[in-house]
Amino acid sequence: MPVLLKFLLPKPGTTYPPTEPALVNSSTPNKIKNDHFDGEISMWIKDYNGLKNGGEEDLYFGQPGREGSTYALVVKGKHLEPISANDLLFGNVFEKPIRSSLPWGTSIAMQFINWVDPTVEMDPYSDKPWALSPLLASMNYLSVKPSSEPVDSKKTITEDSHSGIDTMWKNSIEGKQDSQSDEPQEWETGTAAGISARRRWLTKKENREELIVDKNWHFGCEFGNGLIDFKTLHVVLPHPFPLRIPLLKYWDGQPAIYICKSRDGQKIFWSMAIQIEAVDDTDYVAAKEEDVVAENDEVKGAVEESEEKGRPGLGGGLGKKPEELNDDVD
Repeated sequence: MPVLLKFLLPKPGTTYPPTEPALVNSSTPNKIKNDHFDGEISMWIKDYNGLKNGGEEDLYFGQPGREGSTYALVVKGKHLEPISANDLLFGNVFEKPIRSSLPWGTSIAMQFINWVDPTVEMDPYSDKPWALSPLLASMNYLSVKPSSEPVDSKKTITEDSHSGIDTMWKNSIEGKQDSQSDEPQEWETGTAAGISARRRWLTKKENREELIVDKNWHFGCEFGNGLIDFKTLHVVLPHPFPLRIPLLKYWDGQPAIYICKSRDGQKIFWSMAIQIEAVDDTDYVAAKEEDVVAENDEVKGAVEESEEKGRPGLGGGLGKKPEELNDDVD
């Protein structure tokens, strides 16, 4: 039997922990409603073998630009209480330490994450490891619309964020005499250039601090990539960080939890998890014997040099609590 997975959400009306099996690859989204967030969440996994499989993966992976992805998280909804874009975080958390099971090559993987998202901060060595970045900056695709407008039923998100962010920013700084933020110069809708411009503007901490998210705005958020092969459960990093990591070899039984929370940890807006339900003994033994593979000697040398020095120091937030992070990026 191949690896069997399950997608988890919290019990209805709660925000954490995610423990209840939920639909995957389905045209019917999973509803989310709690004191802080009202919306829906869809999980798409290519070649998914697991519980509650809707069997409609082509609705997502057949869309333009998504062919190379292996998984995606699509969230639509509104935040019911005001919060700055700097304090609205998204990422991964673990409830138990993972430092003893981190694979060879962790330093390269961390460099890759920082390369993709320079706003991310992480501490994989803490008792409760985490990697978090500002939600609006980290999304692959983002739409921002007035909550009074009807919500579309598309399975993917089209980048359409400038008009909403610009209006939110103007409302947020109205009456301020000493604003340290920059006006969001117009960027394109539905293009890679628009996505880059949105992320670039949100890289600056002052811009995020003076952008207030509230119930008047509906957000469409899409996050995903092609780094995980769910058939074989490997992480495969592309050039310039060519590395292949067998996940089963280092799995300690914990789920991979994705969370959207406030920086101070007082509010959790939503959370979800991917958990391994069952593993064939033969596959598990084979995975335990497999090594992390670097595709060239240069990468292997860089990994060994970095890990000989101890913890990789990537970003000023390494080892800090989320509420202590300073997200300035040069």
